[in-house]
Amino acid sequence: MENVDASGLFSLEMNSVFKKAKKLIYFSSPVGLAIGVVAGISDDQLILGALVGAIIGPVLITGAILFYLIFWFPSIVAKGRGHAYTSLIQILNIAGLFTGVTWFIAAAWAIFPSEKSLIDPIVGNVTGLGRRNAGDTIGSAKHGSGRGASFESDTDAQIDKLIDMHTKGLVSDEEFARKKIEILQRNY
Repeated sequence: MENVDASGLFSLEMNSVFKKAKKLIYFSSPVGLAIGVVAGISDDQLILGALVGAIIGPVLITGAILFYLIFWFPSIVAKGRGHAYTSLIQILNIAGLFTGVTWFIAAAWAIFPSEKSLIDPIVGNVTGLGRRNAGDTIGSAKHGSGRGASFESDTDAQIDKLIDMHTKGLVSDEEFARKKIEILQRNY
């Protein structure tokens, strides 16, 4: 489930929570209306109290639901994606209630692909393959840079040989251009 989009998971959860809370929101309007009427009787502002009570109830409940969804966003995404560190993300999420900073860390970690380690982009391994740790990532980057260096030296040697053949007149201009493109565009 790793390929599931974080915004898709969040919108599914939001739809689910609002469907469950629909009755509560609908029920809060008449309750708010009744409370507003009772509050308006003593102040001689019956209509204003009723309107305010009917509007404030659903608005408060909707606001509380939105706060709940935004607060639990990292945990919702981590659980929905089957993240390997869902429990740690939930702990950071809860700690975010007190610090705020850990909420952003939890959100970033939940969105970040779990098949990558956090050090992958730093050491130049932006794709990340399989489940690995930071040591595997650094080892892959060292291996990849060694392969890249040998490929570059081989390419330079082939181009030097082609230039030498061209200057001796063994290769025409068209053949030189075609062969040079072939050498530069080959895969290793």
